[in-house]
Amino acid sequence: MVKVKFLTTRINAGLLTIAVGTILTTTVGGAGLAHADTPTMTGGAVEAYTSGSTTQTSRITWQWKYGATFTLLVADTKADGVHATGRVQSESPSGAVTSYSWHSAVGAGAEYENSTYVKNSSGVWAMRVESCRVGAALPTICSYSTWARNGFY
Repeated sequence: MVKVKFLTTRINAGLLTIAVGTILTTTVGGAGLAHADTPTMTGGAVEAYTSGSTTQTSRITWQWKYGATFTLLVADTKADGVHATGRVQSESPSGAVTSYSWHSAVGAGAEYENSTYVKNSSGVWAMRVESCRVGAALPTICSYSTWARNGFY
């Protein structure tokens, strides 16, 4: 593990931190997750899909080591008599995986979208999405995105 020293400078009551070319800022509020001095970092987005379903996030904003905010989108992409479901999973530094609630989009072209967050007092090392096609007309098929790693670890 590489340890990086952070250079900090107070500017007009805000905290600006620069480390290895990444700009970290402070956040006030943010889905009940961040405090005034909680550093945040924008990461990538994740996506999983099957024939008939897509689940994805917007760019993830990591809330220090303990959470992330993002917009979740679940879409039913095919008129096949089944619906799309999707959920988020997070991984703690110890490797424990937490699965969050399922969300559905029913009917070709239907979408579920929500700005939300994951949080874990043990830490959020990474997160991913799972996308499934579910219904009696066809077998259930699921897929996972790759894990998006929290840059604070």
